[in-house]
Amino acid sequence: MWNPFKKSKEYQFEEGELVKSMNFSLETQPEEILPVSDWPEESVAPEEPVVSLEQLESEGLSVRLRRIIRGILLALVFLVPIFMIPVTAPGDVLVLNKQALIYGLVLISVILWLVMIVRQGGVRFKISGLELGMLIFLVAVLLSAIFSDRVYQSFLSSGGFVVLAALVILPFLLLNFFEKRESGLVVDYFMAGSFLAILFGLLSLYGLSVFKLFSFLFYKNLVFSSQFNTVGTVNNLGALASVLLVAISSSFFNSFTKSDNSKDENSRFWPWLMPVIKTGGAVSSVILLLILNWWVFYTVVAVGMAGTLFGTVLAKKYLGIYLRPKAVNLFGPLTILVLALLLLLGSRYFPFNFPGRQNLPLEVGLTQKGSFEVAKGSLSTKLPFGVGPGNFSLAFDKYKPSGVNNSAFWNTRFGNAASELWNLVIQTGVVGLGAFVFLIFSVLYFPLKKARSDVEGMHSWLEVMPLLAASLALFFLYPFNLVLNFVFWLSIGLWALTLSSDASQKRMTVKMDDISLRSVLSSLGFVLALVFGLVGGYLIFQKYQGELYFAKATRINLTSPAEIDKVIGLIGKSFQANQNDGRYLNGLAKLLLGKINLEINNKKDKPEETKARLENLVRSVVQVANQMTVNQPLDSSNWANAGFVYENLIGVTQGADQAAVLAYQEYLKRAPQDPSIYIRLGTIYLSRADTNSAALTNARRQKQEIQDESKIIEIIKGDYEKSEDSFKKAIELKRDLASALYNLGVVYERRAELKNAIKQLELTRLLEQNNPGLALELGLLYYRNGQKDNALAEMARAVSLSSNYANARWYLALFLEERGRVDLAIGQLKEILKIDVNKDNQVVLDKLAALEEGEREFPPGKVTNKKPLEEPVKNPR
Repeated sequence: MWNPFKKSKEYQFEEGELVKSMNFSLETQPEEILPVSDWPEESVAPEEPVVSLEQLESEGLSVRLRRIIRGILLALVFLVPIFMIPVTAPGDVLVLNKQALIYGLVLISVILWLVMIVRQGGVRFKISGLELGMLIFLVAVLLSAIFSDRVYQSFLSSGGFVVLAALVILPFLLLNFFEKRESGLVVDYFMAGSFLAILFGLLSLYGLSVFKLFSFLFYKNLVFSSQFNTVGTVNNLGALASVLLVAISSSFFNSFTKSDNSKDENSRFWPWLMPVIKTGGAVSSVILLLILNWWVFYTVVAVGMAGTLFGTVLAKKYLGIYLRPKAVNLFGPLTILVLALLLLLGSRYFPFNFPGRQNLPLEVGLTQKGSFEVAKGSLSTKLPFGVGPGNFSLAFDKYKPSGVNNSAFWNTRFGNAASELWNLVIQTGVVGLGAFVFLIFSVLYFPLKKARSDVEGMHSWLEVMPLLAASLALFFLYPFNLVLNFVFWLSIGLWALTLSSDASQKRMTVKMDDISLRSVLSSLGFVLALVFGLVGGYLIFQKYQGELYFAKATRINLTSPAEIDKVIGLIGKSFQANQNDGRYLNGLAKLLLGKINLEINNKKDKPEETKARLENLVRSVVQVANQMTVNQPLDSSNWANAGFVYENLIGVTQGADQAAVLAYQEYLKRAPQDPSIYIRLGTIYLSRADTNSAALTNARRQKQEIQDESKIIEIIKGDYEKSEDSFKKAIELKRDLASALYNLGVVYERRAELKNAIKQLELTRLLEQNNPGLALELGLLYYRNGQKDNALAEMARAVSLSSNYANARWYLALFLEERGRVDLAIGQLKEILKIDVNKDNQVVLDKLAALEEGEREFPPGKVTNKKPLEEPVKNPR
């Protein structure tokens, strides 16, 4: 069994190896032999250097630390695809845990490396040619994060600078702790972890979830859906499967090209198990890709297979090594390439349903065109550095593509563009894009220019190059999550390892006791990396601590006031640990609003006690709403959540309506293309106008003295106009928005503009064909406008849509009574009484008795003055 802590083969000599190294091939010239006269007069063996005990202990410690770091890195490569600890919030059991895993293990490796350097008094760095490109890209992202609209998010999110720094350090670690021939070893660990992740995801998709075990080990109420996997969404898993399939195929191909002398089985772990892992990984990847049947993943596979086939050509050109593989060796990659191209075309024009596809969840994303629109708008105002890493949603809010509102996902806030390339452009601007172009240039040009003729390098080349090609193709076609981002930087690290030299004379030497500029800068770099690494670790620890408290809060059933108070306390601790997560304040506000509702309906306690608690709760929730906008003022969602809080306080505390309006207006400055907030604004204006109008009417009815009546009338009129404008703006953004069309009709009805009101409700009816409440409202408007035939037909339609709709039957009975169809009216009233909730309704019973005695109550034109039996029906969605 392979031992990650075993010394590499560089320090071992097998029996007969010295003799083998002395054999000359036909193409190798022996070294020049000096004539006897030039030999030294005496051949004296050099004295062995005296090695102190401290030096031996230092070297022994360095060897042990080297083994530990190698083991940590291999464990990281294996664990990232499958790592999951369900102790954080139910909706986020993957991202933060993987973020902590990557950052923590890389930080530990860097600290141990620093200990090695100090004990050795220096270090020899391997050089690959990619270092400058990676560092420039890292600096570009750092500048973008510093000038970000949300600095904390740009540093600590899963796509933020802190995680990227760890991912960029990963290639440096691989380069300096593994040898070129060991690139296949790292790939093996990647394949093993990815295979398990895809296998578990497939089993869950077919209803055989292995994650249910966590429900017994951690939380009994922890539920994993059939779409859950340890990578992310099902499409994220498919992206990993496409890269894994390329890695496995190139590994098989490379195994055929190796000669017996070049194979190094000791550097590969569990040789007997790897064929099982590769076969299982290939089969599971193919099944998942067929289930998803998406051209993007087929393209990635095709690009990777092309990299496998053309790798030998490039190896000859740049390494000077000619390899002529047998036809049987090319059969596998060629077959996969042809099938991938056929499926790529077929998925566009001849879709098919592979068993299991019916279990796929709906996943939507922006199109390339939509991503271009967001990028164009973002660069118009944030050209140098973009909106910052992890802040795509801010750019989407402000520059939402016009086509999104015309789709079924008009109310969705997208967090990614169509590809990682668009994410890079939008989030890091032209500086980040330029740095990335330089990185790719360094990956593809500088190392090739300096490539050496090296047989061992050729085999690593053929194994890693397809993986790098597939990762780059995925970068241009699909947005990355944390796992895919890790795979991308892992492929760059392996590429750097492949193109490096294991010879000691090719390394850059840095000594601790040297005062050269190189040594000083290197020492400074290590110190800064350590200091900022520890700071980043502390921030991630705080974030994780807050998530743990929040996870406990989300798993408590809110069945009593005591449990609500307990949840409020836990969320308060979450906020204290991490004050930059909007979920905590939003959850806290909703809980406080729930308690306010309980106090309003509290009839048990003394009124003065209830009033005191209510006032205290109102002050608390207002403070929470205000804190939302203070912490992250540029995040539109915080203003929307604050507006929601204030809107729910209307009627509870004075000034809540105006506070809600101001919050929603601030939201629209940051998300002007969202029609839903215009509807909320219009509803507030409409409700305020209705309230003031009803109060004025009541005062007139009671003949009370009214001060500034004309001013009140102007205020009511102004609110109706503002409501009309808000609903019209919502309709401009989304023409088929039923709730906006309906509410605009309500505004016209309030102003007695019946024709306009009817027109709006008729438009709404086109979108809400099966809404009985809308049919009732439209029927009443028809009646009030003198269209009594239409009114009767619409009311009958409302009854047909909902047979237990008492209000519709009530008004239909009144319409029929007016027309003299008393027998039909009596039938409608009897149907109302058959409903349990209305069987003892005195109004209906009195009306039925009157009609049976031949008494008709309504002259024409008075039907709609009759009150409905129950609350008005709900508005359209």
